Amino acid sequence: MDELAERYPQAYRRLFVEKRQRRIRFCRAEKLNGCAAGTFVMPPEKKTPGTECFFAFCVTENKVVFADDYEFVRHVLDRLSMTDGAELSSPGMLFYHLLEFLLADDSLFLQDYEDNLTKLEEQLMDGREQDFDRRIFNVRRELSSLGIHYQQLSEVGEVLRQYETELGREREAAMFGLYEGKARRLSDTVLMLKEYSLQLQEMHQTQLELRQNEIMKFLTVVTTIFMPLTLVTGWYGMNFENMPELKQPHGYGAVCVICALAVAAEIWIFVKKKWFR
Repeated sequence: MDELAERYPQAYRRLFVEKRQRRIRFCRAEKLNGCAAGTFVMPPEKKTPGTECFFAFCVTENKVVFADDYEFVRHVLDRLSMTDGAELSSPGMLFYHLLEFLLADDSLFLQDYEDNLTKLEEQLMDGREQDFDRRIFNVRRELSSLGIHYQQLSEVGEVLRQYETELGREREAAMFGLYEGKARRLSDTVLMLKEYSLQLQEMHQTQLELRQNEIMKFLTVVTTIFMPLTLVTGWYGMNFENMPELKQPHGYGAVCVICALAVAAEIWIFVKKKWFR
């Protein structure tokens, strides 16, 4: 980064000084006087833990300059040089293939998210939703980060396409147009996965509400069944001296039978109206 500030002060000042950034935090590109410069950073969800995957770049008419303090670009270029079919005839084509290489496996990467969401849905349908809220929250947070990443890459492709068009390099401009479209499609895929995760979250909330309704329904039925018994208990708990049932030899048994018949009648009504289901 220090060498970039020394050799390309305009690009460095535009990227880091005017924006008041102390480090690279996101992907972006800008057309400057005689070049297109920007930054690239790998989202945390894609990079290997413990590694630094970010760099600055400056594309001119006859070369590409990378500023990288952690040898990330050198490692990618070494792997790119062993890839068949990578046309490196111009600076624009070199940078296009580097960016394309960094997106090569992203469709499969997003497919893993879809598979994980499908497993969460199956567990939800089977009633095995341990830590579901925490897990779906983590997935939605990661998808939000990826969605922003692909939107930024789409904007980077658009800026580079415009820059190559101004240089009169139609082939390079067309390739960056393809890159822009791919990044936009990946962003749309992330949006679809976010909607899928939102549907799962709503399904989980619906199941919780149904479960609570069933519990409230059961408690209401139980309360209703014992309500007549509570009435009888309160009625005969008054202990008035002239209550005729108190002196009847079969008064206690008669009250028990009346209570049993009342409970049986209530249960019969509940079953007939299907309130137990």
